[in-house]
Amino acid sequence: MQFNTVVTLSALLTIFCIGTLALREDVKARIDCARKDCAAHQKLWKNSQNATLFRNYLKCLDDCIEEKLHLKGQEQQQLLAPSRHSQ
Repeated sequence: MQFNTVVTLSALLTIFCIGTLALREDVKARIDCARKDCAAHQKLWKNSQNATLFRNYLKCLDDCIEEKLHLKGQEQQQLLAPSRHSQ
């Protein structure tokens, strides 16, 4: 009985770990934006704890995520669109 429990828990842990590696596109975009594009806004807000700077940081994140997801969608459409040369 213990062997079955260990095998089951190991399988669930493996599935969970693999699932976390494959983050959703919006989560990837948010992490990327927070680390790179909006890092200056985040630093200003953290140093001051000012509500206006916090709103600016959130707006930066929203705009950046929207742009990244929009660009990603355009790339996928271009990949799916049939080329004229293949006809």
